[in-house]
Amino acid sequence: MNKDIPEITVSGQGSKENSREIAMEVIDIIKRSKPRCVLIDVRPIRGSLGILETFDLVRSYPNGTPHIRTAIVDREENRKQLDFYETVAINVGYATQYFTDIDAARAWLNS
Repeated sequence: MNKDIPEITVSGQGSKENSREIAMEVIDIIKRSKPRCVLIDVRPIRGSLGILETFDLVRSYPNGTPHIRTAIVDREENRKQLDFYETVAINVGYATQYFTDIDAARAWLNS
């Protein structure tokens, strides 16, 4: 928690095979804590999804997934994938923004 905002850090190996499981764990944490917004730090995760996998992942979020303000923090080298994720998430109704600076993400969530 940082000023009443949950900060979830995802680490380990990320892949097409386990991305849905990781996303469902994060969604479960959000559902249980019922925050007004959340910061998800994926900088420690190794691996990334392709464009098609990213699209499929976001589109597969279950009904009842909270539509809360979400800041995702990742490394600059993943900007292309995260920009696409942000676009897909916004198109299905999630208030999501991508950041490379965790302080900027916190500021956006607190604004």
